[in-house]
Amino acid sequence: MFDKPSSELVLPATALAEATWIVSRGKVSTLSAVSVLKAINKDKRITIYPLDQSVVEQTITLTNINYVIEKMAKQGIHLLS
Repeated sequence: MFDKPSSELVLPATALAEATWIVSRGKVSTLSAVSVLKAINKDKRITIYPLDQSVVEQTITLTNINYVIEKMAKQGIHLLS
């Protein structure tokens, strides 16, 4: 993904929060939470997608995680268009 300048990444806000929490607790020794946030802010290919109740409700009827990822990606692509 990061090798291609035309790539886009939709990052759920909860995943970002979890990543910064893990980094800030020293679970990843080469990064800091601040450096993670700075890197994401600098990369215009990354869109932070809020996980709100409507997204959660849409996932209730899905049968596996692949559908969740696909549905979130489609919504994210729609937001980027």
